[in-house]
Amino acid sequence: MHVASIKLMGERFRHVVNATSDAIWDIDLLTNEIFRSDNFSSLSGYKKDEIEPTLEWWFNKIHPDDRPIVEDKLKDHLHAKKDYWESEYRFLYADGSYRLLNDRGFAIFEDGHPVRLIGAIKDITEKRELENKLIEEKVRRKELVNRASVQAQELERDRISKELHDNINQLLLSTKMYMSVIKSEYEDANGFLEKAIEYQMMGIEEIRKLSKELSSSVLDSIGLDDSLHGIEFNMQMAQQINVRYSAFEKMEEVLRIVQEQTSNIIKYARASAVDIVLSLHANIVMLEVKDNGVGFDMATKPAGIGLSNIHSRAKALKGDIKIESSPGKGCQLFLSFPLQ
Repeated sequence: MHVASIKLMGERFRHVVNATSDAIWDIDLLTNEIFRSDNFSSLSGYKKDEIEPTLEWWFNKIHPDDRPIVEDKLKDHLHAKKDYWESEYRFLYADGSYRLLNDRGFAIFEDGHPVRLIGAIKDITEKRELENKLIEEKVRRKELVNRASVQAQELERDRISKELHDNINQLLLSTKMYMSVIKSEYEDANGFLEKAIEYQMMGIEEIRKLSKELSSSVLDSIGLDDSLHGIEFNMQMAQQINVRYSAFEKMEEVLRIVQEQTSNIIKYARASAVDIVLSLHANIVMLEVKDNGVGFDMATKPAGIGLSNIHSRAKALKGDIKIESSPGKGCQLFLSFPLQ
């Protein structure tokens, strides 16, 4: 090659090195000697006389957990005769701290053998920390949305509960009173009025039960344990289902999840037995609701509002939830979350 051309290429290389903030490196794989640009000293804090021009010096500065991964990845790329190589790893800086580097390079082969690697290094510590913070913020906002959704549902349930109790229930009670007066005045209307009063009382009782189920403040007065026992009693009365229940703690979100799941069981499962187990293991709350009903195909059954509510409440608890079912094998709901 002409001397002028070589000189021009050298000048271009120096301009490229000076124009970028990345640390440029060039490895002779035959001698394992490395050229590093001045940016590497500025990047890592090492003085030029502290930087040894060898590959071994470089590997010794890589975090012990990351070094075998980097070495194996580089060997695999060269063995596969791939031109491009890239890796991220922690590197020991002069101040004793480990920083995250993005290292990428290109291999030069002669007669099928790698002879040189040329590449650049960028410190991506702040970038990765910012990305992680953004991910954490996204997760936090999602949790807030889930909590807000659950709180909105509770507020609406409270509103409906108060409306049923304070308005509709009072109207029905007043109607019962007037009909009782009519009964005492008109004996020939006794048969019809007796039946009407019976139906009125049934309606009042149903509204009372609905109001009790919808009100989130029911836990303040009777507690989770009694509420779950109430669910157990309702299932036994509705379909003669044998329910076994044991618990350890009073938690409103758990009650709502149990309410949703047992409602699904009554509607669809055609079960004869249900197990509800609430327990604590090493500061982790565990809930299991299992039935012996008809089950369903997890792959084909669409998720309804009930299941969506269950998943939202599980997220609000920062918990993990799993539902398992198959035709003829019943359904099992497993929930775990940290005790706060």
